[in-house]
Amino acid sequence: MTIYVASLMTGRPLPSLTGWRAVAAVIVFGDHALGVVSQSRLSPLRHLFGQGQAALSFFFILSGFVLVWSRHEKDSHRRYFQRRIARIVPNHWLGWALSIPVIVLVEHGRVSPGPAVTNLFLVQSWVPSVRYYFSMDAPSWSLAVEAVFYALLPFVLPLLLRMSRRTRLLMMCGAALATVAIAAAGSTSPFLPNLPDTARRTTDFWWVYILPLARLPEFLFGSLLALEVADGRLRAVPRYAAVLAAVGGYFAAGLVSTSAFSVSAITLLPFSLLIAASAHGDLERRGWLISSGWVVRLGEWTYAFYLVHQLVLRIFYVWQPAPSTSASRAALEWLLLLLISTALGAAMHQFWERPLEARLRRWKPDARPAAAGIRGV
Repeated sequence: MTIYVASLMTGRPLPSLTGWRAVAAVIVFGDHALGVVSQSRLSPLRHLFGQGQAALSFFFILSGFVLVWSRHEKDSHRRYFQRRIARIVPNHWLGWALSIPVIVLVEHGRVSPGPAVTNLFLVQSWVPSVRYYFSMDAPSWSLAVEAVFYALLPFVLPLLLRMSRRTRLLMMCGAALATVAIAAAGSTSPFLPNLPDTARRTTDFWWVYILPLARLPEFLFGSLLALEVADGRLRAVPRYAAVLAAVGGYFAAGLVSTSAFSVSAITLLPFSLLIAASAHGDLERRGWLISSGWVVRLGEWTYAFYLVHQLVLRIFYVWQPAPSTSASRAALEWLLLLLISTALGAAMHQFWERPLEARLRRWKPDARPAAAGIRGV
């Protein structure tokens, strides 16, 4: 506990974790882009990004880790929730608003009040219908999951801090087993969302992948991992070995991409090792490519990029030129869409996200300073 207060509550920056966010975001983009740029023309990229759904697990584990790492010991609940709202709401509401002209003017669709309202207030992921959880700016379903994490942390963290290390390790084992149990329960039926729409498939996909309760074990594991790292444990894991483990876990998930085991059961441990090893490297001030300035900058744009990229893909899907059998053209289209999404994400971060977050953080100022820590969750 002493080490925890000394090292964790100072909120030491961990730039490598911000850099890894950029890598995970590109993987998510690559997965989504395969549905727009013909997969038959991008076979190598399909093998590289086809299991991109596993990257969401990385974000959820990282969310638990970062929320615990950056939580100030004497922080009030009001200040904590004010910072969380300032972090998540401005970009979400802008993405929500931008999705309306895309739906109406580009896709010639209709904005349904029920899905739109639940999406706006981030409760859409509790509804077992694709019309709801993938409504408006579809990636915001994961923000609804994150919102549950945010709400629980102030009440969960004091309990975790009072536990012995043995109890925390048992909880980590329980969280890991829970991901396996959820995967096993969900592996009895078709899983992937691009299969034909049926009520059973939609519901099965929802409760395994979308339902916030099903993703809580990843958040809990990441939270407990932060305490282990803060107490100086897991130092023996070499960073590059952790990278190889994470890459291996990611491609192993691709081998069962039509199974619920690809969601988090296979990647939970290797992704967690990567987070722990990267954090220790930053604490020991050992620089490497992933913590370099330009990679960290990309990581800071990740939240905005994540919300804007699928709107770009949806516009391209409707307005794209006539299909071609050229693999080089398909690769060029993929790269162009990535660059456009990155540029829009950077602009959104610089001119919308940062100013509004700063303003909302200053609203009704508190005499106590805000907790320092890494940005990005």
